[in-house]
Amino acid sequence: MPNVVLESLACGTPVVATRVGGVPEVVVDPAAGRLAAEATAGAVAAALRALFASLPARTATRRYAERFGWEATTLGQIELFTRIARTANRRGA
Repeated sequence: MPNVVLESLACGTPVVATRVGGVPEVVVDPAAGRLAAEATAGAVAAALRALFASLPARTATRRYAERFGWEATTLGQIELFTRIARTANRRGA
């Protein structure tokens, strides 16, 4: 998940982005911004127009970003690593 997306949201600025990396997992709420339908100039422009047509409040975007703080991120990583370790143990790896 690109830091620039999280940094923008933490500043209360919604984003327009394409569906790469972890972006689709972050931009799932209108307060976060919009995802372009595809990675073309036209699709990005359309997503930008949609965002400006219904611009979220900066406070809503900032509140949304708070779910990606260090504590939540760390707990999510621990949970992921625990699941991976359990699966490996079941397979005898």
